[in-house]
Amino acid sequence: MKVPTPDNLLVSLKAGTVAPYYLFYGPEEFWIELILDEIKGRLIPDSVKDFNLDSLYADDVTASEVLNRARTVPFMAPRRLIIVRRTEQYTKGDRELFLAYLDAPVLTSCIIWVAGVMNEKDPFFRRCRESGRAVNFKKLTEGQAYGWMHKRAEELGVRIDREAAGFLYQLVGSSVRDLYSELWKLSLRFPQSLIGVEHIKDLAVFSRLFTVFDLVDNVSRK
Repeated sequence: MKVPTPDNLLVSLKAGTVAPYYLFYGPEEFWIELILDEIKGRLIPDSVKDFNLDSLYADDVTASEVLNRARTVPFMAPRRLIIVRRTEQYTKGDRELFLAYLDAPVLTSCIIWVAGVMNEKDPFFRRCRESGRAVNFKKLTEGQAYGWMHKRAEELGVRIDREAAGFLYQLVGSSVRDLYSELWKLSLRFPQSLIGVEHIKDLAVFSRLFTVFDLVDNVSRK
């Protein structure tokens, strides 16, 4: 089965397709959090989040407790969402419990296991990958970064041309967190705009001026 990318997953979510489980893994934690925020917003209404959204950590919650929560009937909503971070910290026996759950997952729950790294030989990882639900949030190459910036810019209400995307990549690098931060600042300073290289240069000058004035104000106040 084809391995999904984070953006392909977003397309499925926007179309209303939600699987009963996913494994998110890889070094780009900020990108994972962006997708998780999107899922939370689409899956669980704000009015019932306290009853149907669990954000758990492996070092705090046992594997059995995770599955018990997944088997709990959602309250006044079609689904429960259980996010389990640091999945790689669970023992082999814990992951075997998760693996057994994958044979008959509860359709009214969505479990998202999140891990920094996973052993590709681990049966739990292999099952998630074979079912097309293991999503790798890896570092972006330069070519991938251009497409990523175009999509994130549109989500923020602006557009960015390819020359500007390349210029921003050379300035910031491949960090998803840093790229998103700069796009967010651009969307605030130039809303509903087609972002070019001059916009990025202008933002850099504006940021430096703000820093200088902020420094002067603080010095005057001692």
